[in-house]
Amino acid sequence: MVSLPSSVSLGAIFVGGCSPRRTTRSLACRSVSIGSCIKSNSYESGTEEEELEEIEEEEETPKRGKKTKVEWIEEIPPGRFYLRVGLGRKASGSYYTPHSFVRFLVKETLEPPINERSPKEDPKPGEILKLKVLDPAMGSGHFLVEACRFLGEKLYEACRLCDELALEAEQQAENSEDVETRNSASQRAKIFRQRVIDLPDPNDKLMKYLPSAAPEGEETGFSQAEAIALCRRLVAVHCLYGVDKNPLAVELAKLSLWLESHAEGLL
Repeated sequence: MVSLPSSVSLGAIFVGGCSPRRTTRSLACRSVSIGSCIKSNSYESGTEEEELEEIEEEEETPKRGKKTKVEWIEEIPPGRFYLRVGLGRKASGSYYTPHSFVRFLVKETLEPPINERSPKEDPKPGEILKLKVLDPAMGSGHFLVEACRFLGEKLYEACRLCDELALEAEQQAENSEDVETRNSASQRAKIFRQRVIDLPDPNDKLMKYLPSAAPEGEETGFSQAEAIALCRRLVAVHCLYGVDKNPLAVELAKLSLWLESHAEGLL
């Protein structure tokens, strides 16, 4: 076992998955290279420099398809400036998890129950609004805002599918000469229309934003962004719950949700 003197600095190196013999040998070679404090004559073939290069290349160079055995962490010498995440956000309750992780977690959590409650072939927007999402330590509401965005998009998609299926059924009823087929198609169209009408939407505003409400010659009625914003507002009112001991964090979360569901012309 090689003992390294305290004057030798190997940097911030974490060695994992190496055998004790290899780790000892590697550290010994590093100490020779860095401080020339230990003289090693244990290598029978090749020069000391060749052995050092061979070991360092073997342990430090990541191989394609394999995990590297050495993880390098930058060492900050005294007197050098560097940046780190401040504590101001945490103190004010506005510190939040990276967006990419939040988006992934929200999608993986909410997508399965949404697909189960409201499949694409039989959309049920009302079932989506029955979902309840609780963040018991919400901070500034980053998870709730992402949940509002995700559920709002899914709610709009379900409403759009209902509108699309209802329109197809209405056209089928209009073009069919068979009385039974016409009645069946008309009934199916009413069912899909009613699923949107039954949403807790004041004054049935959402109906104005569906593609079938578009004026003749236009693809959509109002802006799709406004329709999604209205769906997000319904989600924020009926699906989202949050708790935090910091009153400032609660106010920040409420503001964030309001901004997320705001659309021009909607009160």
